[in-house]
Amino acid sequence: MIATATWVPERMQAAADAETSSATDLAEWLVQRGTPFRDAHAVVGALVRRTLAGDGALRDLVAAHPALGADAAALVAPGVSVRRRITPGGAGPVPVATQIERFRARLAELGAAVTADVR
Repeated sequence: MIATATWVPERMQAAADAETSSATDLAEWLVQRGTPFRDAHAVVGALVRRTLAGDGALRDLVAAHPALGADAAALVAPGVSVRRRITPGGAGPVPVATQIERFRARLAELGAAVTADVR
């Protein structure tokens, strides 16, 4: 499947920057401040549904929500959600760069092994 995949970086960027991509970050923000996850999920889910229904931009709805506000609305900015993915093996820029380096090193090892076997 990967061999036949077509990558469209512009579409990938647009999907990563979509406001609704920050829903998990918003729920985590609430949980870190003491909101039970079930309630945080309900609050953020309701705001996402309102955004999808055309009631306004998620960032504006988050900023106006009494449990969230301007600090949480900053999480909705383009690129923030992706940059917050910092765990090893995650999708953020830092872990991806680490994975790429690891794959390059492994490819170099395999290439050296193949070259040694050919000789």
